[in-house]
Amino acid sequence: MPISSHTSKPVRALLALSLTALLAGCATPSAPVSKTIYDFGAPTVQAAENAADLPPLALAEIQTSWGQSSTAMQYRLAYANAQELRPYALARWSMPPAQLVAQRVRTVLSQQRPVVSLGDSTTEFVLQIALEQFGQTFESPQASTGTVQLRATLLKGDQLVAQRDFAATVPAPTADAAGGARGLAQATQVTAEELATWVSARMR
Repeated sequence: MPISSHTSKPVRALLALSLTALLAGCATPSAPVSKTIYDFGAPTVQAAENAADLPPLALAEIQTSWGQSSTAMQYRLAYANAQELRPYALARWSMPPAQLVAQRVRTVLSQQRPVVSLGDSTTEFVLQIALEQFGQTFESPQASTGTVQLRATLLKGDQLVAQRDFAATVPAPTADAAGGARGLAQATQVTAEELATWVSARMR
């Protein structure tokens, strides 16, 4: 609005100040939107009655074929380009996926027997795990799944006891990062429970 020359000086000053503030407000960028952080949620813990009496198991650090330190949440569009990994811009994991999986596997294993760190002298049994697949895949824009695949190797001293691949694919309840996090959490839980049953049968 133009300021008339007939307007009093105090009024003109006030109008000019208001116009300056309005222009400054329009020029100021909005605050960046913070990322949403996801994890697997609290697990259901139901320890076996004789868990403390069973031979302990040493769990080695989980290995992956990709970066161990990245917390990016990634997905694939199977209907567009299944070979391309795409990161969510405004979502990430609370810790690298390998650590999330290790945390859940340790929790499930601990319900059956004591789980100790690698190098602990109280046990000869060592479980090595390689996380081979972990991610959300969109089969269509409206539907996706979370898949976890790992290879487990059970050792007694330097001797191989058994080795097996485990995998689970769970539909995501929603076609977004939140749905992917829930699908992957459930797929990890299913895989960890199958792994624990397998370990228990071979440590008898």
